[in-house]
Amino acid sequence: MATLRLYVTSILLLLIALSGVATAKVVPGYEYVPGEIIIKFKDNTNPQEKSGVLSQVGGRKVRDFNGIKAEHWQVATAVEEAVAKLENDPRVEYAQPNYVLRALGIPNDTRFDDLWGMHN
Repeated sequence: MATLRLYVTSILLLLIALSGVATAKVVPGYEYVPGEIIIKFKDNTNPQEKSGVLSQVGGRKVRDFNGIKAEHWQVATAVEEAVAKLENDPRVEYAQPNYVLRALGIPNDTRFDDLWGMHN
């Protein structure tokens, strides 16, 4: 289940990155993980600047999404407050809550059973 959640989150982030969205606000009515955000810095942001941004929201980096150059953070402030602060930071390309996505069904792919790791 955790692997599926990570996979779906990664796909969502990739779609957002490819769509050219510069910032992402908290969308009312959509479920997200409390205390967690996804953030992407602009390419010219150095590690010291990232640390400064991290301290603004009481954040701790959980992991990197290397494929889309984004980071998963836990934050001490409210998610809405953290996203609002980070959206206005010139070093941040986008910040968004870690939205929860759920699969609505099993694909009708006739070779689904042959796929590795899909039985968890």
